[in-house]
Amino acid sequence: MGFEVTYHHDGVSLTQRKFTQDLLNESGHLHDKPTATLLPINCKLTPDIGVPMEDPTLYRTYIGKLNFRSNTGPNISFAVQTLSQFMQQLTSSHVAALNHLLRYVSGTVGQGILLRGNDSLQLIAYFDSDWVSCPTSRRSVTDYVVLLGKSPISWKSKK
Repeated sequence: MGFEVTYHHDGVSLTQRKFTQDLLNESGHLHDKPTATLLPINCKLTPDIGVPMEDPTLYRTYIGKLNFRSNTGPNISFAVQTLSQFMQQLTSSHVAALNHLLRYVSGTVGQGILLRGNDSLQLIAYFDSDWVSCPTSRRSVTDYVVLLGKSPISWKSKK
């Protein structure tokens, strides 16, 4: 499945280093300068901004791979969910945002999840909602993460 497990003195880390490097190499972003943000600042993506793209195959491929990459990188879940909404009405602005996200991922190649072995078994959940944030549908975006001790065990971002 492409997961790499590394044992540390305080737990186990899960990464997808090789998968991420292969994705970045395939997309041409392996040696790009990383960006600090997931999406361009003040980015409001809509279906009608930008030049319509003829073939969405490559876009869909990269979104699918980034969705798989979010298994060990919950930090990209929101951006992947946002970009996945435009697979049917793809424009040049969506492709530009995808390229921005890939440059962000190039700076997080070795990052993953640390599952700590010595934490308490306290279950903690964090939830956030951005009410009516989608300019097209006026729907809310909801995010959550569930931790067992200090280890993330579940997360999601959805509209």
